[in-house]
Amino acid sequence: MPTIQKTRPKQAKAITLEGSTEIVTDFFKFAVNAILYHRNIYPVDDFQMVKKYGQVVLVTQDLGLERYIDTVLSQVREWLNSGSITQLVIAVVARETKITLERWVFDIKLTLPPQPTDSNPSPAPLPPKPEAQIQAEIRAIMKQVISSNTFLPTLAEPTYFT
Repeated sequence: MPTIQKTRPKQAKAITLEGSTEIVTDFFKFAVNAILYHRNIYPVDDFQMVKKYGQVVLVTQDLGLERYIDTVLSQVREWLNSGSITQLVIAVVARETKITLERWVFDIKLTLPPQPTDSNPSPAPLPPKPEAQIQAEIRAIMKQVISSNTFLPTLAEPTYFT
């Protein structure tokens, strides 16, 4: 669930993204799009439903926003591959006052492939995560975003995210 900020930050449970670099990156993309849609940071007409991993998710149709998100995700992939991050945060900021109104915190649990050792120079790769498990995890993330939206105040001023 998001951590919400007005003038003082309140702590809440983070949303966990778990899996390989590719899956964590995809889950983060789905979560970002869901937040932008459900919090009305971008117009609802800017989003379309698409099927990913056999699950219907919302993604932006705005080419500028899509390019920005893809650029951010490219950097996230690099950080994940280097092991330099364990958490991602999306901040929703008031456009005029620059005050952070909401912080959406994502903990990362990266599943790394086995590393070669002296006793096992060619370890078997990890088996792929079953599609049913991926679908359940996507549903859990979307459920957290949507349920958080029900108790968060309506954003009455223009905002952006970072």
